[in-house]
Amino acid sequence: GSNSSLRPPMIVFGCSAHPQLSDEVCTILGIPKGDLAITHPTNKETDVEINEYVRSKEVFIISSGDCNNINNLIMELLIVIYACKTSSARKIVAVLPYLPYSRQCKMRKRGCITAKLVAKLLRNAGVN
Repeated sequence: GSNSSLRPPMIVFGCSAHPQLSDEVCTILGIPKGDLAITHPTNKETDVEINEYVRSKEVFIISSGDCNNINNLIMELLIVIYACKTSSARKIVAVLPYLPYSRQCKMRKRGCITAKLVAKLLRNAGVN
């Protein structure tokens, strides 16, 4: 039989920001972390390869925007989400302990268009 049939109906992927967080979550849940390869070839574009069967599964993608390379991390997360969506994941949940661009909301009186934009991008990429 296929190794994917031994997997639980839930898969947890960790993006490149703070991989120790997704490791700890998977340890607590008692499941292996999903096999995800993220590379940045010489052209600086993000390449994502999901090495798991995600069709009809709940997928949790753990990332954090709290770092120096926030824009690249947003793009990385969007690509991972969209790859899961096009692979027919049943449900996609982005786990973000810190929402990128949310600090700007605290500094402005009229609301924060950048945090809303990030939320819309996540939704449009495939987050449920």
